[in-house]
Amino acid sequence: MITLNSQAFGPNTSDIRILWKWDARNNKWLVWSSNEYVMQLIRQYMQSHPNRVEGIAHTIEPYGGFWIYATRNTQLTMNSELNTLINNIPAQEVNETERADLLHMREEEKLARDVYLTLYNRWGLVIFRNIARSEQRHMDAIKTLLDRYNIPDPVEATGDRIGVFQNQHIQELYYELVEAGNSSIVNALRVGATIDDLDIKDLEDAYNRTDNRDIKTVYENLMRGSRNHLRAFVGMLREYGSNYTCQYITQEECEQILSTPMETGAQNNPNAHGQNNSNNQGNQHQNAYGQNNQ
Repeated sequence: MITLNSQAFGPNTSDIRILWKWDARNNKWLVWSSNEYVMQLIRQYMQSHPNRVEGIAHTIEPYGGFWIYATRNTQLTMNSELNTLINNIPAQEVNETERADLLHMREEEKLARDVYLTLYNRWGLVIFRNIARSEQRHMDAIKTLLDRYNIPDPVEATGDRIGVFQNQHIQELYYELVEAGNSSIVNALRVGATIDDLDIKDLEDAYNRTDNRDIKTVYENLMRGSRNHLRAFVGMLREYGSNYTCQYITQEECEQILSTPMETGAQNNPNAHGQNNSNNQGNQHQNAYGQNNQ
């Protein structure tokens, strides 16, 4: 989710005269501008045309549509809530271990996205499509750090093709996981749980190997997302009368994750590693990532 504020579109926010977002539920427009004078005009227009404009837009949800009128041709960089947090943290020196971990996690998040997209095409389960979208955001968060520290992107080097990786271990893992997931829906869901089990472990290890606050912030937020994914996959496995035993994180940590609610919101609190700060109900895994309603 992108919060609409003075940092929402990076340095070119001032080029945006007005943003329009369609509210399909109420058949009205939501509008926003970074210019206070334009905002005053918008409020006046809302008063005289309440049947056309519902109110002020405050956020843009993932994959939501919007229209922009800008004062000139410009390339906009959209800052997610997490990116905004990162941009407010000073950059630090990156050592070789931190560099290697960022490269590995960039492709491991791609592994998750690619496997889920492939299994969605095989089985049509909405959970794979929706979590693949979340994994794309995980990839984007790591890419923000690669760009910040001028580290060449392995995903760009391979053309961001599905199932193609620079890291040979990840390449082999992709083939193994897709083969296992193609055999049955239950095995496909186990593959999903396995990937996020592995992702949590690798993120935890990388988290503990860095003292950079911006890197820790990204890893912490990605770990929270992966814990949610694990909850979602195990929840659906149970709907199919099966279950999952964690292979990478400890069984104690696994049970703690599965017994606590889904977590929400980007955080800038590296000291909160592994904590759950959500007030949502624990049975929301299907609601968060989708059931197969096709």
